[in-house]
Amino acid sequence: MAPFPQPICPSRRSPHYVLLLLLLALLLSSCNVHHRLVLAEAPPSPEWSALLAWKSSLRRHGPLLDSWTSSSNATHPAAPCSTWYGVTCSQWGGQGAGGRRLVVVTAIRLHSRSKSRSDDEPGEASVGAGLVGTLEALDFAALPWLMHLNLRGNVLYGAIPPSIGTLSKLASLDLSLNQLSGELPPSLANLSRLAELDLSFNHITGELFPGFFGNGSSMLVKLRLRHNNITGKIPSEVAHLKRLHLLDLGENQIKGGIPQEMGHLEALRRLSLQNNNLTGPIPASIGSLTKLKALDLSTNQLSKDLPLSLANLSLLVELDLSNNFQLTGELHPQFFTNWTRLVTFTIQWNQITGRIPAEVRYSRSLVTLDIGANNLTGVVPTSLGSLSSLEKASVARNKLYGPLPPSLGNLTSLKIFYADNNYITGRIPLEMGKLANLV
Repeated sequence: MAPFPQPICPSRRSPHYVLLLLLLALLLSSCNVHHRLVLAEAPPSPEWSALLAWKSSLRRHGPLLDSWTSSSNATHPAAPCSTWYGVTCSQWGGQGAGGRRLVVVTAIRLHSRSKSRSDDEPGEASVGAGLVGTLEALDFAALPWLMHLNLRGNVLYGAIPPSIGTLSKLASLDLSLNQLSGELPPSLANLSRLAELDLSFNHITGELFPGFFGNGSSMLVKLRLRHNNITGKIPSEVAHLKRLHLLDLGENQIKGGIPQEMGHLEALRRLSLQNNNLTGPIPASIGSLTKLKALDLSTNQLSKDLPLSLANLSLLVELDLSNNFQLTGELHPQFFTNWTRLVTFTIQWNQITGRIPAEVRYSRSLVTLDIGANNLTGVVPTSLGSLSSLEKASVARNKLYGPLPPSLGNLTSLKIFYADNNYITGRIPLEMGKLANLV
């Protein structure tokens, strides 16, 4: 059998081998130079041009926005993604024209970070982008890939442009703590992927139009419109927000009743409608919100009896029905039997009648209990002394009578206790003298 032919390989010392290496190195160098040229000759993205145009329209901005410059684009087109403050980019959709990778702006976060505020209140001593101006010059149509826009805590004024509805991929929008005015643009209804919307603490006017709440396919999980000048009624279409966990419409000028359809928001954890002009009864359908942990209906004009269905809200931690002045009915024993996680219960300044039920002892987590300024009768129940976590309690301005029970001396966490303006007789129990925290 003839032997296999041996492959012919040039010797490492042969001129052919050296020439081959030189050609390969030249080819790689040429590819690298071509790649750099492609990047260097890349035209500025419409997204970056739009952001630079908006920056130039602002009356003022903080030093952090000095990083937004066009000079870096000529040498490194990806500079806005790596050096521009508050801008986040992602690679999307493979490659663009000329073989370049398609890098797009997906998030703009220019919110101020307050040094001393809660999540729900305007703060002092804020640091951040320091934007002063309007949104009019921001070309939203040039940002088709934007998913997150956070401009919280600046001094943005004027209306929210209708063009914001072109941000079809937007998942979160936070324009809170600014000075925005005008009505809610109907185009907000086009943001079908929006999960979080916060426009609270502005000067927004107008009504909540039905289309704002979508058609049942809404992705909204959190909706905050607190502290604006919104008028009109809560549309029944609110029921379309099936995924909603948080709804805050407090501190507006909303009138009319709480719609029965509110009970369809079965995923709701927090409902805040305080400080409005709401009238009529608390709908029994509220009892269907069995995942609710916080309910604030205070400072309205709600009336009629408390619905027994409120007892279904067994996960409640905070319940505020105070300052409605017209709520009637009794504190059903079943309320306290089921509200075992309740930490705060305030219903002062209403027309609640009947007795303080002995079943109040089942709400063992109570820290604040204010049932003052009502028409409660009977005695202060001995079982009130079982609430070992209680720090503040008021039964003042009722029609209670008889002596205070010695069991109140068991409230070792108690700091504040009001029982004035009743028909209580006898002396303060000696046991209460041992309460070291009582003011």
